[in-house]
Amino acid sequence: MASCPAGVTIAGTSLMEPDADTHSFIIKLYASEDGDLRGHITHAHTRERHRLRGLEDILTFIGPYLHSMGVQLGPRSRLLLWISQTPPRPSH
Repeated sequence: MASCPAGVTIAGTSLMEPDADTHSFIIKLYASEDGDLRGHITHAHTRERHRLRGLEDILTFIGPYLHSMGVQLGPRSRLLLWISQTPPRPSH
């Protein structure tokens, strides 16, 4: 992945140092051979990366960043986040 030259700014904002209250993510999606959604999401500043197996995985990844910013998720988003973090029950 290419990096920005030091000192590059756009609209007065440095591309090298993010604002404390701003997070950027790169999301790449594709359809797998079986037709399921796949891809990955990357936090632009830290380069932390997570595989995606569905759209709900996006919320799972960005949820902690939103929480650190003080964002209050709505009921539907909180439910999706909770479901995605709940381990599956063993099948009998």
